[in-house]
Amino acid sequence: MTRVSDWPSRLVAVETQLQREGWAWGTHDCAIATLRVVEAITGMELCAEFGGDLEPRERQKIAARDLVYRILAGARSLGLARRRPEYLHRGDPCDVRGTNGRTALGFISSRGKPAVADVDGLTELPSDCVLFGWSVPA
Repeated sequence: MTRVSDWPSRLVAVETQLQREGWAWGTHDCAIATLRVVEAITGMELCAEFGGDLEPRERQKIAARDLVYRILAGARSLGLARRRPEYLHRGDPCDVRGTNGRTALGFISSRGKPAVADVDGLTELPSDCVLFGWSVPA
C-alpha cells in the first residue's frame, strides 16, 4: 500500500465530505472516517474484499472494523509502519486521546493536525493528543 500521486487533493476532498456529514455510529464514526482517508490517499478499495450480498454500508462497516483490527495488530498486512507522533505526516492514521479522555482512531489532516470524526463532522485536535500512528508509505 502506497500513496497515489494526487493524494493531497484526495485528502482535502474526503475531509470536505466528512465535514458535511453528521456523526453516526457505524456509518460516520472515527473508524469509517479513517478508512475513507486511507482509501482516498492510497486509491485502494479496502471495502472491495468484502463482497457477497452485503449492502455497501455493511461492507464499509466490516472493512472499517478490519482496518482498525489490522492497525491495532501492527498493520503488517497493510504495509503500514507504526510511528511515534512526531514522524507522522498528513493522511497517516493515528490513535488519539480526545478531549473527553477516551481514545479514538483518527488521522493527520491536510493542515497537519490530528482529526477525528465526531458530532461536528470533523474536529481537529491539538498535536499532543496523538498517542501513536502508522505511516502510509509514499
